[in-house]
Amino acid sequence: MASKSGKMQQWVNHKMRIIIQDNRELIGQFLAYDKHMNIVLADTEEFRRVGGKTKEEKILQRSLGLVIIRGEIIVSMSVEGPPPSEDAKKASQSHLGPGIGRAAGRGLAMPPGMPGRGIVPPPGLVVPPPGLMIPRGPAPPCNFLSSIF
Repeated sequence: MASKSGKMQQWVNHKMRIIIQDNRELIGQFLAYDKHMNIVLADTEEFRRVGGKTKEEKILQRSLGLVIIRGEIIVSMSVEGPPPSEDAKKASQSHLGPGIGRAAGRGLAMPPGMPGRGIVPPPGLVVPPPGLMIPRGPAPPCNFLSSIF
């Protein structure tokens, strides 16, 4: 008999319909799950029924994209369709370019010839001089090791 994780693993990348406690239905590509049955869906659409006994019932639809659903609120899950084919994946990504890989972050030096000196504080913000933030004197004693041995 297959394990529980094997039973769920076979449906990864399939199109799934998930009904949650407030009767909303979410349909998207099943990407991942964990031991709490939290679910990750991609390209998700939400369907919500409004109206009721006195009025005509309408179904409102909206696109959500990537969502994480808490396992505690899931009422049911069912398979809507097979995983997308490779041709469909390529067609949906055909408008994307190759992109450019560039390093980013605060730790990078400014390239030579660039004006400015990195991050500049906004006007009115007083920044302490660099030497003021350096700790002075010997390091405080470490009592952690002496408490273990």
